[in-house]
Amino acid sequence: MKKLHLPFHGPGTTARFSLLLAMFWSSVVSIEVFLVPFLIRSGLSPTQAGYVMSAIFLVSIVSQPLWGLLCDRSGRHRAIVAGCLTAGGIVVLVIPVVAASFLAVVGLGMLYSATANSMPGIMDSWIMRERSLHGKVNYGVARAMGSLGYALTSVVMGRIYDRVGLGLNFPVYAIFVLSAVFVALTVRTSGRTVDSNSGHADATPRTAFPKHDAPAPLDERGGGAELIPAVHDTGVATLARAVLANREYLWFLVATTGVIIALRATMTFLPLLIYSVGGTNAHVGLANSVSAGSEIPFMIAAAFLVKRFRPRTVLLASMFVFVIRVGLLAFVGSPVQLVLVQLLHGPSFGVFLPSAIYFIDRIAPVQFKTAFQTLAPAVFFGIGSVVGSSIGGAMVDQIGLLSLYRTAPALILVSAMLFGLTVVAPHRRPGATGSPGKPV
Repeated sequence: MKKLHLPFHGPGTTARFSLLLAMFWSSVVSIEVFLVPFLIRSGLSPTQAGYVMSAIFLVSIVSQPLWGLLCDRSGRHRAIVAGCLTAGGIVVLVIPVVAASFLAVVGLGMLYSATANSMPGIMDSWIMRERSLHGKVNYGVARAMGSLGYALTSVVMGRIYDRVGLGLNFPVYAIFVLSAVFVALTVRTSGRTVDSNSGHADATPRTAFPKHDAPAPLDERGGGAELIPAVHDTGVATLARAVLANREYLWFLVATTGVIIALRATMTFLPLLIYSVGGTNAHVGLANSVSAGSEIPFMIAAAFLVKRFRPRTVLLASMFVFVIRVGLLAFVGSPVQLVLVQLLHGPSFGVFLPSAIYFIDRIAPVQFKTAFQTLAPAVFFGIGSVVGSSIGGAMVDQIGLLSLYRTAPALILVSAMLFGLTVVAPHRRPGATGSPGKPV
């Protein structure tokens, strides 16, 4: 009798990862959407709230790539994800107890940063690893389900918090994050891959790209493969040399960090902008729900987009959409208008994130796949969020909320132009690499 293969059957299925990301990103709503309003209502100033958000992203600048390096060396993605999410859940439950103490909240934010907040890159890399091993895990679909969880939780909890208060925010976080831990522990991984053509086990991971996009060690464009020794050498010094030798990766980090500085500054204080035009917590939840929901079709379409137009080109296009999206926020006059602007989150962030994942997978040395995937968000989400939240809070206090939203688009535009000139344009010149005149 033929064995029935259910969606949750087998190692590292799309369904399991979809549920994992849905639970995880549902938990993130508590921190990214409702923490700042809670802290300000608890007595902290916008500047202090901005510093708290900076602390939340600060430690992950170091911890995220270290967790990634540990995953590369041990292969224990599941155990690391489960342990860090559990620790993060405990830390977040303590925040409302000490909410009036700025230093205490900063300290807890740093602990959360080192644990749960360091996991998105690890989970993304885990999915890409299973995708290369088994070929049946769809990152775009899994990440889209994360966006769906974020969207539904935002709109539902926004309405509930208007009725019962923001104190419920923290138990809700714990419930979602512990659910994510449970799902993570059900994922079964394997060290072997199956050749889809022959059906036999193979030790070599499958590529997620067409032949001309196959991930490869560093070449003359990245700075020289001679810097990368055998695959088993995954030390910190070798990783550092690999990063510094890869010019495309470095320019990518610089440009994306500029984008995220502006984005984080504006998104951290989006609840205040909503309140300023007459909105409530329900509108805060709805705005975030619409933005997350708008990601879903773009996340699902990501695999097609990067194969059709190449990851670097898709990334550049998403950056220009960011300019429009953030720029429009300075002109909204009602909660409804602001919610409508959030629809642009899909073609901006919903395209930016998966194309960045595919781009990194394309250019990363094979022995540092996870390290490169986790270092990148540690830099652009970590440094970008620290700087953006801090500057954003100071700007709100010193020159006003609208000035922040009028300034941020310029930084995104400069960053997009930098990425276009340093990463995209060189590959459109005839003979840059590959066949003459063929973009890569």
